[in-house]
Amino acid sequence: MATLEKRILSGRDAMDACASIETASWLWHPDLPGHHPAMLHFRIGLESDGTPLIIHVSADQRFLLKLDGNTLVRGPDCSDPAHWSFATYRITITPGQHQLTADVWCIGHHAPVSRMTIQGGFILKAEGSYHEQLTTGVAPCDAQAFRPGVP
Repeated sequence: MATLEKRILSGRDAMDACASIETASWLWHPDLPGHHPAMLHFRIGLESDGTPLIIHVSADQRFLLKLDGNTLVRGPDCSDPAHWSFATYRITITPGQHQLTADVWCIGHHAPVSRMTIQGGFILKAEGSYHEQLTTGVAPCDAQAFRPGVP
């Protein structure tokens, strides 16, 4: 069972944190327009040596992140396209094989003002040894990589 704590970025300004997540790529289904309502399910396997997992994560417009079927977090916080919100988490994880999933939905332009959109998308940046396994746009594009699927 994993535990989750929101990390406070003390001693660093928001620009430092933004630079880290901006090294990842936004994902969305290639056949779906990013501005129409849709829901996608992303999944990826990972191998842990027991080192805490530190991730930066966001979505346009909403996400539900789970580890091995257990809900970790929902997000992102309300924001607008000029001030996009992401969160950083430190997750205690046991050694061994795990599966990280993200249910991501875009309400499109029908969303309330607090859920403005650019286009549907999901982004995750993992720190340290998890970077190559999990960071969107970096993780290998094979059966273990984040891929849209059926929830």
